Amino acid sequence: RGGLNGAYHSYAETEQELLRLERDYPAVLRLFRLGTSLEGRTIFALKISDRPALDEDEPEVLFLGCHHAREWISVEVPLLFARHLAEHWATDADVRRSLEEAEIWIVPLVNPDGLDYSIQTYRWWRKNRRYNADGSFGVDLNRNYAYMWGADDDGSSPAPSSEVYRGAGPFSEPETAVVRELCRERSFLTVVSYHSYGQLILYPWGWTDQPSPRAALDRALAVRMAELIRAVNGRDYAPEPASQLYLTNGDTVDYIGGTLGIPAFTVE
Repeated sequence: RGGLNGAYHSYAETEQELLRLERDYPAVLRLFRLGTSLEGRTIFALKISDRPALDEDEPEVLFLGCHHAREWISVEVPLLFARHLAEHWATDADVRRSLEEAEIWIVPLVNPDGLDYSIQTYRWWRKNRRYNADGSFGVDLNRNYAYMWGADDDGSSPAPSSEVYRGAGPFSEPETAVVRELCRERSFLTVVSYHSYGQLILYPWGWTDQPSPRAALDRALAVRMAELIRAVNGRDYAPEPASQLYLTNGDTVDYIGGTLGIPAFTVE
């Protein structure tokens, strides 16, 4: 590929790749249309399993990409992960075992409108493309989840022009609402949300610097994730509470951890 986004995927290119995967690997992959963005782009989810048409009694995990438009790499990691699973399930014993023992869900592009605006118009665009009452644009989708939404004005902003504007209300945006509905419909045991950048593995809480009730478990899992990454490529990812980076309220992992009561991580 060429063009403004080089080898990174635009919305249209992501859609084409997802349709190709569905066409080429029907034995292990099923594509779902969760809903549409403000500008009418489809938000897709992939289910990858050895029997994707069946709702089996197996552990379910969810990977999310691109809440923030300018973080192009956060589309690539879950998308290429899906491609790796599909292409290697028949030949790689570890991949086959994963697909036999679990159902893996991947939503590679939560914010399609913002991504395309970042590619076509303004590279550093962060939010979605909500037209706000004051004439500004955009809601920070990672401040629009319900748990501790608007708890203070440090972890998010009530000002529509702010980069961290939280929106008119929790789940006011269709992009976050489809994630909420998917989490309600499924029984995920953990959720990983990809962002960039920093080589960090963040876990709740983001809204306060006080530890969550599951902080010890979350940290142990994050430490293990970091060890596994290091074993593959020698890269060091630092596990830490999300608030140690900066305060956020209404974010994805606090919602997953606080409302659903399951481990959730932001990988920067």
